[in-house]
Amino acid sequence: MEKANYKVFAGIGVSALAYLAIGYFTLYLSYPHMMVWYGVTFFAYLFLVQQKMNIWLGIAAAVGFRLLLLLAAASPGTGEAGYWWHLPQNLTNLLLLRVVWILCDLATMLLLLRLLRKMGLPAKNVLYYGLNPLVLLEVSLRLHLYTLFVLFLILSLYFLYYQRIFFSGAAFGLAIGLMGLPFLFLPLFARRIGLRRFVIFLGAFACVVWSVFYLTSSQPDLQYLALGIIHSLQQAPFNASFYILLRGLFLALAGYVEAGLLTYLVLGLIAAVALFLAFFRNPNSVRRMAGYMAVVYTFYLLLSPAVYGWQLLPLLALTSLSHFRYAVAWSGLAFLSYDPGFQSQSFALLAVEYAVVIAWLVVELYFYRQRHMLHNLQKQKLG
Repeated sequence: MEKANYKVFAGIGVSALAYLAIGYFTLYLSYPHMMVWYGVTFFAYLFLVQQKMNIWLGIAAAVGFRLLLLLAAASPGTGEAGYWWHLPQNLTNLLLLRVVWILCDLATMLLLLRLLRKMGLPAKNVLYYGLNPLVLLEVSLRLHLYTLFVLFLILSLYFLYYQRIFFSGAAFGLAIGLMGLPFLFLPLFARRIGLRRFVIFLGAFACVVWSVFYLTSSQPDLQYLALGIIHSLQQAPFNASFYILLRGLFLALAGYVEAGLLTYLVLGLIAAVALFLAFFRNPNSVRRMAGYMAVVYTFYLLLSPAVYGWQLLPLLALTSLSHFRYAVAWSGLAFLSYDPGFQSQSFALLAVEYAVVIAWLVVELYFYRQRHMLHNLQKQKLG
């Protein structure tokens, strides 16, 4: 066995022990202990994704870590109100749901792997999502619906790559049936597939959304879909960044904060970004499409009044289809908000979290620009 393989298995072993400690021996509200073990899992994760290892070994490790948490109790903690349902009391039902969630996460990893290979990107990029501790601890362990949301979002891109417009629209409809956020991506889909085929996309999307509401309620709640994004922008401030600055600006200029006006201003800014990318940057490939979706979603998070850990999952999945890794840094720093005293000392923790994330993003954008300029120069020389 090669020396590199020993390192990989050592990293997997350390991660497994840390997940066992978190799942079975650490009280959730014991913040210092959680931070120590989360730090271990995160640095082990960073180590593993940098190693040369068989991609199937990495995926097997990702599934194995989830299986280790199969019997772990999901203790209540910060952001409990953000969950869509209470975990079942019956152990059999809990195990069944966790198995389903693990299979959904595995399906997402396999779809990402397929897309990465088709796009000519490194296959190991899938591990940035699959092995991420935030994915395991905040989604697989707690059974949050963002697992399904990410799956349907990536499935929509997968069908789009193969020009299966109807199925892409159907998968997109399933994503919107879970939450209204995908509405932000509609301008990108319209520009990518053209208005004529976009009608087919919308038809499939509408049929699926209607079916979702038909199966879950007496009549389609179209108002809920229309206002879903607005409701998400009206939450009480928590772990927010630029939203706090906008609110402070309103307060300084007007002497008070008009919550409704601020909400629509934020929504308008996010919509403007989506429309600009759709009509002035042309997402002419699925790879670029995923990148622009990540940009729109990043603006949504930066301008949102409340940012919980599980909300980073779509960004982790989308950026795994690129060379950008600021979402990885964000997922590591997001755990700072789990400090029970976060609200009282939020300024210092927020400053650390978002200063690092934004600095990382700026550096990555600089190097991306440099690579792009070098690529254009090489093309000119060859021409």
